[in-house]
Amino acid sequence: MKYLKLYILTFTVCIACPFSFSQNTDSTNINSNDFISNQLENISSSKDQILDYTDLLDEYAYYYKNPISINGNNLNKLVDLLIINENQYQNILDYKSEYGNIRSEQELLI
Repeated sequence: MKYLKLYILTFTVCIACPFSFSQNTDSTNINSNDFISNQLENISSSKDQILDYTDLLDEYAYYYKNPISINGNNLNKLVDLLIINENQYQNILDYKSEYGNIRSEQELLI
């Protein structure tokens, strides 16, 4: 009888666990808003003049939903969006010409 109760308890826990997930929030929207606002703050603090950032904001929103492949042909768009500078752009191109496509985030740290 003691083992039967233990067996029923174990069986119930095993059956109930897969269905007891908590609700997930839409963290993508929060992260995109944080990223975009941080980028605009960094750009505005580095520029002395006041610029209209509406076009840049629209582009950030578009490319956040449609990411640019670092191995693709439009890597220079990252420079246009002020995410990387010309030196970083050239270093990535040099790395890709020497070693081929970038396969992991760790390669970007080199």
